[in-house]
Amino acid sequence: MFDSFNYFGHMCLTFEVLGESVFDFLKSNAYVPYPLTQVRHMAYQLCHAVKFMHDNRVTHTDLKPENVLFVTNDWCVEECVFNGKRKNVRRMRDTRVKLIDFGSATFEWEHHSSVVSTRHYRAPEVILELGWSHPCDVWSIGCIIFELHQVSFKMEFNLFKKNGGHVHYVDLSFWTLSNNATASTAYAKNVNKLSVALKFNFNGLSWGLTKRLIYYYGYYK
Repeated sequence: MFDSFNYFGHMCLTFEVLGESVFDFLKSNAYVPYPLTQVRHMAYQLCHAVKFMHDNRVTHTDLKPENVLFVTNDWCVEECVFNGKRKNVRRMRDTRVKLIDFGSATFEWEHHSSVVSTRHYRAPEVILELGWSHPCDVWSIGCIIFELHQVSFKMEFNLFKKNGGHVHYVDLSFWTLSNNATASTAYAKNVNKLSVALKFNFNGLSWGLTKRLIYYYGYYK
């Protein structure tokens, strides 16, 4: 950060000029996923940045690929096999990234809005209005990491336009929400309401996380 100033009650921060976001690069690259080694490097930097915020009692609340920018636009073209076909794709040479957009960042002692985060990266406790804190950022980080390596993540969530479908999808994936015996009254009430209203299985598959990862993405333990 270079400087900060107050503009008619709005706190403004000035930073160096950065490259495009990890999402924009992904989009312009025909949604070819990043190599796993690059995902690891970007994930480490993102976790380091968010840890710094949490150590200073601040929750970002709007973590998403659009808010993670490359330091430079240093890329090259290389040939790779994607979906069984050979094609030329762009690959970043420099995978240093920085986190931006602190407009929704919230200190622990400040008012917490009932709804935060972009839907695709929104933690279950936010959707169910149970109150939130630093862990909601951790959930968002997990979603970002998975999307960078498996771009179909956001496409699956786009099937759900309301909170009910979103939570039910999470429940089917992790199989933990409706089976939580220690859930609070509000938590249990909301989950039970969803269970009655959403009697369907995603693509007919009510599997746990492990089977889903194996079926869709070929992941094994």
